[in-house]
Amino acid sequence: MNYQGHEQLRDDLAVLSNTMSDLRLHIRTLEVKYHDGCPALVDALAADFLRNLNEQYLAVYMRVLAFSDCFHD
Repeated sequence: MNYQGHEQLRDDLAVLSNTMSDLRLHIRTLEVKYHDGCPALVDALAADFLRNLNEQYLAVYMRVLAFSDCFHD
C-alpha cells in the first residue's frame, strides 16, 4: 500500500480515470458514427478530427492510468 496518507489523491485519480474512460468511449462512438466512408465532406472532416482527437486523448488517458497505477495496492 504505497498511497498511505494520500487516500484522497487515490480516490480523485480513480474518479478522473473513470470519467476519462467514459469520455473516450463517447469519442470512439462518434468516430465510428462519422467514419471516412460517409459521403459528405463535413462528415469526412469530422471523422478525421475525431480520429486525431482520439489518438491524442488516448495518450493523455494512458498517462493518467500510469500515474494512478502508482497508488494501487
